[in-house]
Amino acid sequence: MDFASDRYDANSAAGYDANLDANSYRALVAWLATVTRRLSTKIIQRAAQS
Repeated sequence: MDFASDRYDANSAAGYDANLDANSYRALVAWLATVTRRLSTKIIQRAAQS
């Protein structure tokens, strides 16, 4: 009974990278940039305080 869902999971995992379109790639890059900016801001603030 689980065969269909197992096959679906394998197919979606294998096709995940191939199915990334430009919009989701841009969203990922924008998210990474935001996280990096926040982390660097925190590091700079801590360095300034010490």
